[in-house]
Amino acid sequence: MGLDNLLATMERRAADTPDTPCNRGEVSAKPAPIQACTFDTHDTSEKTTTAIAKPETLQDRQREARRQKVIAMLEATPGTQRAIYVDDASDPANIIVTVAVRHPTGATCEMLVSKAGCDAWQLLELIERHGAKNVH
Repeated sequence: MGLDNLLATMERRAADTPDTPCNRGEVSAKPAPIQACTFDTHDTSEKTTTAIAKPETLQDRQREARRQKVIAMLEATPGTQRAIYVDDASDPANIIVTVAVRHPTGATCEMLVSKAGCDAWQLLELIERHGAKNVH
């Protein structure tokens, strides 16, 4: 899925995404609401719901830092519809593209782009194609 299609899909589905804690380790096509994902509140038994803190790894901290960065970018520029942050230092094999979409429930996602197959100029052109008003 190209970035254009992903952004359009995120904007369509952001309103339909339930406001529940996300569960790391599972892959979902639905963007999660903008919120911290430090606890797993998944029902382990039918009788009780427990909150279990998961150990935080370096990748978790980097992911959260990128997420907070795009959220801050949206907050700093009220007229912007999307914020995109490109991280080429955290993963030796991939470029990590973090996207936030302005919506009442908010939505963020990350995409891994192989460094071997990535043309940085095409990526920049794709991001700029959305216009200066819409992308920070």
